[in-house]
Amino acid sequence: MPFSLDKTQEAVINKISVDVNSVLDIGSGDGNLLNTINEQFPNTTLSACDYTDSFIKTENCNFKIVDLNAGHLPFPDNAFDLVTITEVVEHLENYHVIIREIYRVLKKNGQIIITTPNILNMKSRINFLKSGFWTLFGPLPLKTKSLESTGGHITPIHYFHLAYALSHSNFKNIELSSDKTQKSSLILYILLYPLILLSKIQFLRKETHKYKTVDQNNIEVTKAINSFTALTSRSIVVTASRLD
Repeated sequence: MPFSLDKTQEAVINKISVDVNSVLDIGSGDGNLLNTINEQFPNTTLSACDYTDSFIKTENCNFKIVDLNAGHLPFPDNAFDLVTITEVVEHLENYHVIIREIYRVLKKNGQIIITTPNILNMKSRINFLKSGFWTLFGPLPLKTKSLESTGGHITPIHYFHLAYALSHSNFKNIELSSDKTQKSSLILYILLYPLILLSKIQFLRKETHKYKTVDQNNIEVTKAINSFTALTSRSIVVTASRLD
């Protein structure tokens, strides 16, 4: 079983917007994403970390075994142009801590790219309505852990809350995109579009005027959770920059 799907890794490559001389891949698995980045940016200094070194196949890589739940990355400040963390944050007990650590190890004008299963697509929302569980975040064993599989999906992450964590870690230019459109969610989106549109309008009106939870500071992120991308994508791809 691949650690992340080809379409997800392709989406990450397509979202790179910095000159990459040094990259850190967190939760690197077999290192396939690092290898692809190195093909696009030859002579890049490669670094990676994961909870075990039994999967990594990337050569000439500065690899470290790390317990990400301990909340510390064993790398110096201002070390990387790019940090990728693909299909990992949903396995963590506290992704806010790791996002703060990523900010620390990024250089000025460095970029972070995060992917995680999209719990906001139409299929997942319907699944939650029926069962109380988001898609890919079903019942888990209470006695054992399976870190690599969906059995390790302990933290379903809403795009808004991921943007919140990035913003409060001082990241800027937070953007949402997708690895691919999920056909089942697209069909549901088309069938339910009038209801979706009406619900979006009512939701924003109520939150803006009655509860006053939405203002100019967070309205774009709030709108994004009911955008076409959020409602139809398989995994979300979130990018942000460290500007200071």
